[in-house]
Amino acid sequence: MANNMTPTQKVKYYVEGMIKRRIRPYDLGLRVKRGLSSATAYQTKLCVGYLDEMNQKDIDSMLSNEHYKPYMNVFISFAKELKRKENLKNIDKSSKFEDIIETLKKEIKPIIVEQQEKIKDHAWSSWKKINKEYEEIGEESFKEKYGRKLYFGRNRNTGEPITRLSLSDYTRSYPGCYLRMSEKFVERDIKSRQEAYQTAEYGKVNKLIGKLAERYPSIDDMKLTNTDRSVSGIEFTMSAKIEGSPVRIDTTTIYAGGYNIQRLHLKWLLHVIDIKTRKTIASIRGN
Repeated sequence: MANNMTPTQKVKYYVEGMIKRRIRPYDLGLRVKRGLSSATAYQTKLCVGYLDEMNQKDIDSMLSNEHYKPYMNVFISFAKELKRKENLKNIDKSSKFEDIIETLKKEIKPIIVEQQEKIKDHAWSSWKKINKEYEEIGEESFKEKYGRKLYFGRNRNTGEPITRLSLSDYTRSYPGCYLRMSEKFVERDIKSRQEAYQTAEYGKVNKLIGKLAERYPSIDDMKLTNTDRSVSGIEFTMSAKIEGSPVRIDTTTIYAGGYNIQRLHLKWLLHVIDIKTRKTIASIRGN
């Protein structure tokens, strides 16, 4: 493909290639999946990006072509979804919602700090436990307990399988990554896990307010009116207006998770209640 081609020409080039290879529009995606190669996923991503550089006349022209239209519809759909996700991700930078989002993040900060401390304690406990066990039972017994058997064919003389125990899978897992690692490594890993946890939980605030804004584009004047800490998390109450009508927004934050602290997270539930009728007009799950 020539570098001096216009964005429209590039999209046509890729679409024609997809048609020749009999790649169906509904099989396209932005990531590799079953039936979709990495090359085609990359080309799809390029085509979606080129839409911003194309003028509407060229887009309409391609949509009027029966061969190009199905592919263009898919590209446009992907572009809209990417834009929607980008708006959700950056909603905390919106002048309309930045204050309420910042307030909510400050309110959940104490719970985040608590969980970060538990992540730290759990990591050090795991590090001490696995390394102590490794020293006590020895390398071979440790491999027998946690290792995976690898096969290297069969012995030519006896026909017996040639095997070797490996800890490679185990050391790529948590807490196996701490085996025979230095304290500095553990400290860096803990910091990384704590930061990732905070980023994820703050991201859920953005997502919750973003979903609310998607459901009610006209929502305005959002304010935090009450915060209550319970054994299961934090309950928020907010006031707002939807098309001029006052509403109350009850937001519940509960713990959810699995068998260890790494899987614990805050789960958001939101209910929009009409002040006049006292009826719930929407229930929104934040994550």
